[in-house]
Amino acid sequence: MKKSLFTLVALSTFIVPTFAVSEMYVDLKNGTIDTFNVANVREVYYQYEEPVINESETPLIFKVYSDFASVEGVRDSSVTEIEIPEKIKIDGKVYNVESIENKAFLNYPATSIFIPESVDLIGIMAFKGCDKLTTINIPSKVVVLRDETFYNCTSLKRLDLPEGFIRVGYNALAYCSALEEIHFPSTLTTINEYGLFGCTSLKKVELPAKLSTLGEAAFSKCTSMEEYYVDPENTSFKSIDGVLYNYSSLAYFPAALTGEFTIPDNTTSIGSYAFSYSKLSNVTIPESVKIIYSYSFFQADSLTSIVIPPRVESIPKATFFSCDNLASLEFPEGLTYIGTQAFEACGKLTSVTIPNSVTTLSNASFRSCSNLNMKIDNYKGGIELGEDALFGIKSVEYLK
Repeated sequence: MKKSLFTLVALSTFIVPTFAVSEMYVDLKNGTIDTFNVANVREVYYQYEEPVINESETPLIFKVYSDFASVEGVRDSSVTEIEIPEKIKIDGKVYNVESIENKAFLNYPATSIFIPESVDLIGIMAFKGCDKLTTINIPSKVVVLRDETFYNCTSLKRLDLPEGFIRVGYNALAYCSALEEIHFPSTLTTINEYGLFGCTSLKKVELPAKLSTLGEAAFSKCTSMEEYYVDPENTSFKSIDGVLYNYSSLAYFPAALTGEFTIPDNTTSIGSYAFSYSKLSNVTIPESVKIIYSYSFFQADSLTSIVIPPRVESIPKATFFSCDNLASLEFPEGLTYIGTQAFEACGKLTSVTIPNSVTTLSNASFRSCSNLNMKIDNYKGGIELGEDALFGIKSVEYLK
């Protein structure tokens, strides 16, 4: 750190002479005197080092590598405001603090944590379960949030990711239920699976131009989400009226929006978890849609009716799992497969006809649909029934 000499002088009793000065003399500790021509001097300052803290003076535990130190844990659980030093003295030697170990603060009751700019790596699950944490900074050298870094940090309200940052890891911010605002830098390219799953206070995200990879369930269960915004320069994703699309696939619908929604005609697929936990009562799917991916309407418990379009040949795992209010369901001729748990626990379904083209009802596909009277346009034995496929339904009738 440097300070102006004139600031130092102003705080001391030194008096600057008013007569013309041509040379400046500095009396050094070794007994020599350095001389400077004042005409060549633009600014005079002194520089000093911040005092280096001994490990014993902090509540932290450090792990020493060959040329740097890493935060390994906390020895004093009564300290709730943590400041990680940039340098630490251990056994008489000074080390730069450059990383935070896996699980270093696991379930620790800190309310605030300051991370110095010297840190360039934060380990897996480093802050997992810090449910009292409200304030933390991410240094500019950190480029990745690794798996479960902030998993279940239920008091964290805001997070700013630095320019240069590129990836949010698996479950990195999952269940940060108080998170209201997150800043993604222009350099972000990837949000991995379940990256922000269950961030139930998040209302809007702004996705940068370089984002190219969005993992399964990255924004699922963000039940307050009202809008996805995408930089117009992005070539992988786009936003139309706040709905997120990946090319011709509908990736995520804002889960907080209510009422009815008609998917645009040029849409060819519905992504995994696209309408999961949605509050919509009806979704109209156009004939252009060929593929509905697994979990796409998972626990969309306000949904009352759905018509599967004619080009869809299979309904995969847990697509409509636990859609509690789903009462009307129509399948097209040409559908061949209904997957595991596809309609499990849809308790308000009363009548469904399985078309002749369907060859398989997989495990638990209609399990616990307790009010369902099913008709199968086939003979008994002409369709493969998985384990518990029809367990708990009211009745089944074969039409051939």
